[in-house]
Amino acid sequence: MNLVKPVSFQQFSDIVIGQSTRLGGISSEYGDFNLGESVGDSLDIVTQNREIFCRSLGFEIQDLAKSKQVHGSDVIIVEKGGQYHGGLPLRSGH
Repeated sequence: MNLVKPVSFQQFSDIVIGQSTRLGGISSEYGDFNLGESVGDSLDIVTQNREIFCRSLGFEIQDLAKSKQVHGSDVIIVEKGGQYHGGLPLRSGH
């Protein structure tokens, strides 16, 4: 997989950050390295791609913090893995 580590974050040694490309995953119909749940790809495939991504950054998938995409300038500060929306943990049914 191709992993891009933004230079602007190198000064922060306590932050793990990486950006993926479409290369190196196991999806076929939605691009090799699909990490999104909203395009119709199999959730099992997306999960496997996310596991590859997390391992390449040196942590486990349960420690991955994900958020719903929004168009805005708010910053979410998280202290543990999980699904977030608007800075709050996302609960079932939301």
